[in-house]
Amino acid sequence: MKLLRIALLSCVLPVAAGAVADPLSGAIQERVERLMIESDYTIRGVTILARQPIAEFYAARGYQPAWKTREKMAQLLELSEVAYSEGLDPTDYPLEAARALVPAGGGLPEALATRADLELLATESLIRMGYQLRYGKVNPNGLFPAWNFRRELEPGIERSRTIENAIAAPSLTDFLETWIKRGAIYINQKRGLAQYRSIQKAGGWETVPAGATLHEGDNDPRVVALRRRLRVTGDLTGPDVDSETLDANVRQAVVRFQNRHGLGADGVVGPATYEALNVTVEHRIDQLRASLERMRWVQDEVREVTDKVVVVNVASAEVAVLQEPNGTAIFRSRAQVGKPYRKTPIFQGNIQYLQVNPTWTVPPTILRNDVLPKLKQDADGYLTSKHMDLLDQQGKRVDHTKLDWSAIGPGNFPYMVRQRPGPWNALGQVKFMFPNPHFVFLHDTPSRALFDRPDRTFSSGCIRVERPFELAEIVLDDSGWDQASLKALLEQESPRNISLQTPMPVFILYWTAMVEADGTLRFFKDVYQRDAKLLAAMNGAPVVELATSMDDQRDTGSPAGR
Repeated sequence: MKLLRIALLSCVLPVAAGAVADPLSGAIQERVERLMIESDYTIRGVTILARQPIAEFYAARGYQPAWKTREKMAQLLELSEVAYSEGLDPTDYPLEAARALVPAGGGLPEALATRADLELLATESLIRMGYQLRYGKVNPNGLFPAWNFRRELEPGIERSRTIENAIAAPSLTDFLETWIKRGAIYINQKRGLAQYRSIQKAGGWETVPAGATLHEGDNDPRVVALRRRLRVTGDLTGPDVDSETLDANVRQAVVRFQNRHGLGADGVVGPATYEALNVTVEHRIDQLRASLERMRWVQDEVREVTDKVVVVNVASAEVAVLQEPNGTAIFRSRAQVGKPYRKTPIFQGNIQYLQVNPTWTVPPTILRNDVLPKLKQDADGYLTSKHMDLLDQQGKRVDHTKLDWSAIGPGNFPYMVRQRPGPWNALGQVKFMFPNPHFVFLHDTPSRALFDRPDRTFSSGCIRVERPFELAEIVLDDSGWDQASLKALLEQESPRNISLQTPMPVFILYWTAMVEADGTLRFFKDVYQRDAKLLAAMNGAPVVELATSMDDQRDTGSPAGR
């Protein structure tokens, strides 16, 4: 390992013709050389994680100091508030170690060693924070096997130049905001986090005692606590009445609360509503922080959208079409997503065409686990009732009555099962195709009643859309096709493909908290139990996993990058 570091050092650092004339530059160079060779190089108790970018940066500037004024150092130290407002942990950056080296009376340290240590600690802090703000603290590639969003520098961007520009900018905060270019959705999410932190600072909210279900008109001492709880989060407005009666105003407040938390909005305070009411403010803050982190993962992709994008939030089981540049939702629909044991993957694609009157070829996993056992039990009855055909690998129909089903199993089933077009089809009457290795897409469904359920995890991974023809008209964006003309194709009873003039991006994401454009905060169940793992990583030790101009590459020079 030491030989590897020495080889890396020779590639990054120029060979000096002689001793560096400036003593401070010499001290900086000595530290850079050590951090590239020593396995765990520390400065004032801080392990330096950003080895490669620090070495590149100082080599490019001849080891001259970059932090030359007290004002610039003060700007750096103030960035802890920026990180906190973004849901990140300010203690991830060695700002306090740097602060301890800044003279109380003003200026910068006079002692050579102290000044050189401060120089590297300041640059380390900026790099750690810059990467976390831009790409997130946690690398999603380690959490989602299907993840295919980019995590790389823009073409032509060099790390050293970016660091140089940041330090040279009149304001570090303004530079970071310009460099990162947050969208309206992210900004609203930050405001939501600030709002709930204000609630936390004021004491949070009290618990509503559990008990019998409460309906409009009921008189119960618990209604007083219910009123106070709903008023804290702004669901209950109007005069502050201390009454034990659940009147129409309280019922409407309950409906608002239920709508914001993905519950059945009936105004009745039952077990599910009690549970949501009594989730702590700290838990809601964590949901907002987790969603902000997930938004950082996709900001680069979002910025490239210039027109419309289809966004699926798996946690809320919803589909929306957002119109850029402001991310306004021009379409929103309930959806059904994958069951917890057949999770909808998190990834991106491009919708290339629609198919009206689709057939459905049963995917291998469903065929093996669900369909084959039923075929072995009663092939004729199952195929007839489901409007299905048994086909060979060339797509020709097979006479299932001539097969010895007792001899057929998952390992020797050389056939396909395909469902014919019609209202019974598992894909409904229209599907949205974006080729991907998961065989996942958006589609209609005959299981319409399931859209009325608060928890809509019913599919085998695909996304079922409640209003598919309305979505189809928006996605096609073609004067030759509207909902009426698309539905007219149903009479043909055969598949019809319609290509998009321009492929439309689709992002399949997972957010358990979301702030709408009007400021409404919405929270959803963590249906796939993913928040805890993410938050553990967010609250854990900092890691520097560097984005590059090519594929995501880890900083192998750092133990934290392994």
